[in-house]
Amino acid sequence: MTDNLLEDTFKELISYLPKLISGIDSCIDSFRNGDINHGISLLYDILNGIDWSLDAIALTKPLHDTHIDIQNVNNVLNNLSTAIRDKDYILTADMLEYEVETVFMKFIDAIEKKFGDANGG
Repeated sequence: MTDNLLEDTFKELISYLPKLISGIDSCIDSFRNGDINHGISLLYDILNGIDWSLDAIALTKPLHDTHIDIQNVNNVLNNLSTAIRDKDYILTADMLEYEVETVFMKFIDAIEKKFGDANGG
């Protein structure tokens, strides 16, 4: 991957992660407030966003050198899938908040420590 493409992907990732976290928060709120249909409608985009973000983190590792435990994330996503399949939306919300969102928040924190404010450049 060329340096410019890596840099562009990294910038897009840093710009996208707060939007993903906001979407996760909306989904969590929907499930906890009983608006299951809205929460489910958000899940597809969230899961796609998680997939893209993890790929982007892995591809841009030469720029940020931040470790993400992919095996742990995969385990969390498998458990999340089970909760969704079982229609346990409270557990789904809890997992999104305490396990999935935490992965991305820790990544943002690590990036901010290395490069300054991730949202401001």
